Amino acid sequence: MSEAMTAETKATGSQRLQPRWAALVAAALVIVVLAVFRDTTLDMYGIWMRSGTFTHCLLVLPICIWLLWERRASLQCVGFVPAALPLLFLAGAGVLWVMGEAVSAAVVSHFAVAFMLIAVVWLIWGHRAAWLAVFPLSFVLFAVPFGEFLTPTLMQYTAKFTVALVRASGVPVYQEGMNFVIPSGRWSVVEACSGIRYLIASVMVGVLFAYLNYRSAKRRVYFVLASLVVPVLANWLRAYLIVMLGHLSGNTLAVGADHLVYGWVFFGLVIGLLFWVGTIWREDEAALPAATQLAAPAGSGVNARTIVLVVLALLILAMPVPVFNWLTRLPTAADYKVPAIQPATGWVAAASGNPGWQAVYKGEKASSLQVFKRGEQRVIVQIAYFSSQSPGHELVQFDNHLVDSDDRLWGVVAEARAELSAQDGQSVQFQQAEIGGDGGRLLALRTYWLGEASTTSSDRAAKLDLLKARLQRQPDDSAGVVIWTPMDSTPAVAQKTLEAFVRDNWSAVQTALQHTARH
Repeated sequence: MSEAMTAETKATGSQRLQPRWAALVAAALVIVVLAVFRDTTLDMYGIWMRSGTFTHCLLVLPICIWLLWERRASLQCVGFVPAALPLLFLAGAGVLWVMGEAVSAAVVSHFAVAFMLIAVVWLIWGHRAAWLAVFPLSFVLFAVPFGEFLTPTLMQYTAKFTVALVRASGVPVYQEGMNFVIPSGRWSVVEACSGIRYLIASVMVGVLFAYLNYRSAKRRVYFVLASLVVPVLANWLRAYLIVMLGHLSGNTLAVGADHLVYGWVFFGLVIGLLFWVGTIWREDEAALPAATQLAAPAGSGVNARTIVLVVLALLILAMPVPVFNWLTRLPTAADYKVPAIQPATGWVAAASGNPGWQAVYKGEKASSLQVFKRGEQRVIVQIAYFSSQSPGHELVQFDNHLVDSDDRLWGVVAEARAELSAQDGQSVQFQQAEIGGDGGRLLALRTYWLGEASTTSSDRAAKLDLLKARLQRQPDDSAGVVIWTPMDSTPAVAQKTLEAFVRDNWSAVQTALQHTARH
């Protein structure tokens, strides 16, 4: 009660809200946020429903409500005094939403909406109550579908670990990117093998377990770290055991549907063991008094201070959508076409036919594929042109890869950065990748053309350029350019072929792209 009395000295009864009104007004503003940013909200919900990686997000809001309900007695004791500072936090979240939408970075927009939900509750409940409920309020961030960017990295390490253990078990292995062959058959590490589902779910449950079962910050941190490391190691071991079960059983076990069943059963046992061990060091929190045992400080219904803050919050919430629409409302061409690249002397255009492999691009406005030859040298150029970018139609997005993660025919064997020079002295940044598969080996260069003579091999730099164009209300025309050649002999020969082509023909590639932008 001493804390309640201290709080009461800092605010008059006319400023403090009754618990019922505090809950109703906060809930109303939460609904307003979800309604105003309904497209973002529905986008998150759609991901929860269609992606097995984020199905657990459906439980986040019920868990938040349950955690708040458990703390209702302490919250009533502290009291609810609306505060003005969260308006700045709310405005910052609105700016973040505009930036996320401007660069079609859905995860940024999703986090912005989650921050808004926290801000409006903080606004109505005030600093003391919000601090007391900081974990239940922050837990809403787990509703954001975030983390799939780790999938390629997790796949790579799963493949490396599996191959290493299989070799250590005395089984010969030939590895080609995410594919590897053993005497009893061929295996591939695909998205489902990455362990991303296990990892994300484990972290969420681990954080909740640590909060509920420990009071020591050190123990909480250690358990959360364990919930990060254990699922990764468990997934590596799971992949190894599945391969060995298949190999030792003559491919009668751990293949097909039971492959997934064994995986989930094994993972369930490991995570169950993790939480069982965690209970050994459990620190029970002191029982909270029942709500009826505490006298809540005096409060009023909706007062003038609350009305002013709610009106200001509504004005802030009303601004981001029209600001974004104004930034992106620019005239665009009705149709786009990438003209043929005119090669330099010594190089000739050839019939494209079936290139065998192509980089994966989705949502482009226009595309082209050309084959060029010079003697025995053969180079293919792929262009994917983007303009008026929007979700699902942007240059840098999750669906655009050199090789799709589920591709069983091709895989990225090695990657590096490369910087090549053109005849006009321009330096061009590329991502260089050695690609292997059933069709042989290729050496590929990929760059992002950002208009005029600007290029980058960085996803982040391309996104920042898009944001700059948005904020300046300029066209966002850009393109993905992929240049590759077969590795018929050695990597060094293929490297020299690509260097020669870029040196002789990059100006012609840029001319074709600039012509597309102007027309």
